[in-house]
Amino acid sequence: MKKISLVRMYVLVLCMAMLALSMIGVAHATIIDMEGIAPSGLIVSKTLASSNGFFINPNTTVEFIDSTHSQIGLSRPDSGSDYLIENNSSWKIYDSASQPFSIQSFQASEETKIGVGNKHIEVSGLDFTSSTWMYTTFVTDTAFGFETFNFDSSWTNLRLVYFNAIFDNMAYDNIVVNAAVPEPSSLLLLGTGLIGLAGMRRKFRS
Repeated sequence: MKKISLVRMYVLVLCMAMLALSMIGVAHATIIDMEGIAPSGLIVSKTLASSNGFFINPNTTVEFIDSTHSQIGLSRPDSGSDYLIENNSSWKIYDSASQPFSIQSFQASEETKIGVGNKHIEVSGLDFTSSTWMYTTFVTDTAFGFETFNFDSSWTNLRLVYFNAIFDNMAYDNIVVNAAVPEPSSLLLLGTGLIGLAGMRRKFRS
């Protein structure tokens, strides 16, 4: 009887360990690239959009410009792809599956060549667990065109991230985030553990 109880305990511990492994996600880099939101050659206004598993949600509206628009590379910056235009209004990103994520970097530029200079971009993030806010400010250089801004390692476990250019219209593209996605191997471990547990229960009952 003691031997059977010991075996049962080992099986239970093993199954619990497999379950814990299955809950561990691997961070996969995702680029919110704004592709396919604007029709070819056009600019479109949106109150809600999505890109690669993330929602883009402005306080009012933002615009998305297609990379083949006639003004790209002339009066408007060229990122090599479609991008978002903020019209002096904050906007946020969040995981469409309501999962925590981290943010690595983003690209930004003045919307047009008019008034090029040091522009301030305020970014705020809401912690997924504690619901506390964190803040940082990025400053553009004086050259016209997209540049990359990097976050430090503290920008993790986020529920959402807000962007807001202070009294300026800015263009944004290629926001690099990391969302936790369960590994297929972990899911396989979970399935194996559950099958093993069911088999042991059947054996002991018989």
